[in-house]
Amino acid sequence: MIFIFLTFTALLLAVCFVYLGDNGVADGLEILEAGLVVLSLSLFVFFLPLLSLLKSLLDDIFIFGVDLIGELFLIFNGVTHCVDVVLE
Repeated sequence: MIFIFLTFTALLLAVCFVYLGDNGVADGLEILEAGLVVLSLSLFVFFLPLLSLLKSLLDDIFIFGVDLIGELFLIFNGVTHCVDVVLE
């Protein structure tokens, strides 16, 4: 996702730095330039919600993992406590 963002940012910068002369071809290229800018912005707007969804899924996986590790620690602690009670 970051690669796509960097690619479109580089594309946008390259389009901004192009100097078009004052001839008939320049008008068509300016329309193409405007189309590329709109396309890159629309793709960025499309991927932004997907990135936030991915971030929330990764947060959920992290919380689930921490909860699972905590429960496993309590289980192991309970087993060692039971073994300690039996040995006494």
